[in-house]
Amino acid sequence: MDMYTTDAIPDRDAKPIKTAWLVSVSTTGAVEGALHALEQEATRQKADAVVGVRVAVTEICYPDSSGRYTQGHVRYAVYGTAVKLEPAPRPKFAMG
Repeated sequence: MDMYTTDAIPDRDAKPIKTAWLVSVSTTGAVEGALHALEQEATRQKADAVVGVRVAVTEICYPDSSGRYTQGHVRYAVYGTAVKLEPAPRPKFAMG
């Protein structure tokens, strides 16, 4: 699965996009794990690629017994546009 931060597939020879839809995941842990989860979700939805990948980070803090906020955990929301590409054209054979 190819994933791009650009809004289009940067390959000039890329097949045209047939359909597109939003794909997103939200998780804690490392950003690499969040990107992997996005790739798995796009694959599950039968996407050929994901473009416009973005990562939003939120730090969740909790108050301690004195009312001060302490470091909690980080949550990553990762999203992009999943795309299904047009099938490759079938080769034409000459009959002779």
